[in-house]
Amino acid sequence: MMKKLIFSIFTLWSLFIATETYASEKQQCSEASKSILTRDLSKQGIESNEFDAIACKVLPNNHQKILASYLKNLTHYNGGDRFLWRVVLIDQLTGKVVSSYSDEVQEDGGIRVNEYSIKLDTARYNLNDKTRAVGVRLMIGTSPRCADFFMSDYLSLFVEKYSDLVPVILNLPTNIWESLQGEHCEINNDTLISKQSNVFISMLKHQTNDYNDIRITTKVKKETLDQMKDESVVQVKNLYKTVRFDGKTYELNP
Repeated sequence: MMKKLIFSIFTLWSLFIATETYASEKQQCSEASKSILTRDLSKQGIESNEFDAIACKVLPNNHQKILASYLKNLTHYNGGDRFLWRVVLIDQLTGKVVSSYSDEVQEDGGIRVNEYSIKLDTARYNLNDKTRAVGVRLMIGTSPRCADFFMSDYLSLFVEKYSDLVPVILNLPTNIWESLQGEHCEINNDTLISKQSNVFISMLKHQTNDYNDIRITTKVKKETLDQMKDESVVQVKNLYKTVRFDGKTYELNP
């Protein structure tokens, strides 16, 4: 019975780890930055000073610039809300947005937006000696109770080109949980098998079309629980994949 309880806790932890982990790391925006983002929102045709999710962070390699991102509700209907997603770079000296990216996020059964949905990632994503990408993670994955699949922590990498932030990787899921066998939400005699995958990326020295190749490492944890014997077996392995820049984006699914 204890193993069954542990398995249930593990399942719930896998489904909600993204939101809970980053909730305590909320990246606050100053009042000055909020004012700039409010003006940016106005330029998108929305007059409001409230955001559904917002985050700001000074670039570690260029303190003159602030990376910021926000989500703003556009519409609501039976299928869920639709959100404007903006990613911008702010020049602190001029107080202006100098480059930006726009997209939309649509809620559905596996996507939900809350105030902790944005995590700015300013790790050393050096694509070459002169280009360092900036990262934004959307922590928008959700799952109904007893669902057999969960996906979140969507990573996007952007490079600055004039007034645009151009995505070279867009919405790569890096936290994936899947039930492979059994009714994991019930206590019975089923053999339960689940798989937790966490994705990491690292820069390689070899270049394609002037940008470094990227190694994608997926750490896969497969857990098998025999409820009759109350025994659990865990297998862990790493999967590796190299992706290359095609001149516009990295080919994630060549």
